[in-house]
Amino acid sequence: MKYRRGSRNISTSKIAHQATSQGFDTQANSRKRSNWILCGFTVFIFALTAHIVRSIFVLIDDNAFRHVTKARTIGKRSFSSFKSDGPTSSEGIISSLGPISSHGAFQPNSTEYCNLFDHGDISPFPNLTSVFNCNSPLGKCKWFYPVKFFNRYCGVGKKHAGMIEYMESQRIKRDLWKGGPPIVLPWVSLHPGIKPNGKPPGRTIPLPTHNLSMVHVHKTGGTSLVTAFSSLSSKRDVNGKRMMTYQPALLRRRPRTKKIRSALKERIQKREHAIELDSNSSSPKYRTESSAFLDGAVKYRRYWSEREHTLFAVVRDPAERFISAIGQATGASGSSNNGVAAWLRDECVKNTGRETLRCFVDVMMKNGTWIEVHFTPMVLEISFATMYKDIPVAVFPFIEVPTLMYELNQRPGVKKKDGKKKGFRQSEVLTDLTVDQYDEGTLRDLCKIYEVDTLFLHHIGYETKCDPYVIFKLTNE
Repeated sequence: MKYRRGSRNISTSKIAHQATSQGFDTQANSRKRSNWILCGFTVFIFALTAHIVRSIFVLIDDNAFRHVTKARTIGKRSFSSFKSDGPTSSEGIISSLGPISSHGAFQPNSTEYCNLFDHGDISPFPNLTSVFNCNSPLGKCKWFYPVKFFNRYCGVGKKHAGMIEYMESQRIKRDLWKGGPPIVLPWVSLHPGIKPNGKPPGRTIPLPTHNLSMVHVHKTGGTSLVTAFSSLSSKRDVNGKRMMTYQPALLRRRPRTKKIRSALKERIQKREHAIELDSNSSSPKYRTESSAFLDGAVKYRRYWSEREHTLFAVVRDPAERFISAIGQATGASGSSNNGVAAWLRDECVKNTGRETLRCFVDVMMKNGTWIEVHFTPMVLEISFATMYKDIPVAVFPFIEVPTLMYELNQRPGVKKKDGKKKGFRQSEVLTDLTVDQYDEGTLRDLCKIYEVDTLFLHHIGYETKCDPYVIFKLTNE
């Protein structure tokens, strides 16, 4: 039987064959769609499972970090007579300083794998000549990662990690360094268009293109360097600013005349009001701004983005710095309103330098270094000012301050604070203090107090007068 459609004849068998083929194609397509749906569902289940497992591990790790210090003490004290150098346990002290742990490729949660711990990349940028290119042939600095140093499991300074938590708890309560200066981070963006100083021994050649910032470690030439930053940033063709990470609570003072009292009272009240408004917030505006700024800290390089900058600090031998701190904390320019200057003078300024040094070391052993900001260990200042972020810091020795002044387009020999200048310190005994006046017992006790600084300086490769009195252990011990 045949059907005629127009001029074409189609057999019944051919129609049946086509129908059967179409049926098979439909079934095959249906199977393909089912397979694709099943495959997609499997991938979704796998991804969901992986996300849940990852979230569980993150939660466990976070809780372990937050509560690990509850069974530990806040670091062993060098002397049993310490009374105000922090609490003896971590109860009541915040333990949520997540950035204290390493942010490198390996984050230990025990001491078992410390041989894999990343202490930070200290390699220089290749084929780049600059004093800021640390660890290079012409570099004058050493790279340092404060967060890795204080890692509670594998850091070189893990024994002293509790000091970080205590310091942060005092900051939150605004009990830290009352009456002291603000903790600042000046920065500047330099370029060849800036006119050189022009007078030897100052700079006579064009400045390089780079972005620099600084942690102001007290009693290491910091005031001169901060002033140099301010001088640069005040120029029209230079971008720069002074950031701040902490403003200590102010201590009221009584001016000598009614005229000064009236003007000063109004200025203090305005400043205190502004600080209180900001400090009442759980995250003050100046800290939020500084936190974002610190995220741009990088090792020295050839090319810079707008937000990138190399952060540097200056350090000093602890025995020498302690003498400078004594002269400052006892009422030198800028510290007359610190709340302890008169007491320190009355308590410890003796007839000889040797007696005076012994007394001040005894005060630190009894009261701790927190009583005045200038006594704070340098590595704690660096960690505090960088807000416990995992960033590199270029650390220069004190002897390189003139080099840094030159790089900041200032006269190398300028000193804004000179403790040896007559009248700067409050007594002749303080002016004449030298490291030669330490006896062996006093120096040994001082080095125990500043053990954390000695470890820090030894870690990055700087020798100190305290090295013979501190036992250096391998990092993973």
